[in-house]
Amino acid sequence: MIEYEHILDAYGSLAATSGQMAEAARHCDWDRLIALEQDYRELTARLECIDDARIKPDAASLERKAVLIRQVLRDDSSIREVTKPWMSQLVAGAANVRQESRLRQAYEFDTLELGAGGF
Repeated sequence: MIEYEHILDAYGSLAATSGQMAEAARHCDWDRLIALEQDYRELTARLECIDDARIKPDAASLERKAVLIRQVLRDDSSIREVTKPWMSQLVAGAANVRQESRLRQAYEFDTLELGAGGF
């Protein structure tokens, strides 16, 4: 169905981008992953505008759309599998930095009080 082709093309672009994101995640190429994520968001926003429920696709178009969506979901799962441990490490590291900062501030405060005439 020709009028639905531009929608399928957009889903194809989304699937291609999610595949590139999964590849970047597997290679720990975080800068590329972040750049591709921006592209992904733009494609998703475009799809929200053009995937009109009033356009009734044929069965083959619906199947193609379903295949592309399943591919995107698989890629998303793959990306999460790689990034979840990395994100957990970042969160734990940030918590350690905050705790260290609080301890340093408390220690410096105590040192200032002692030096100002305590003993």
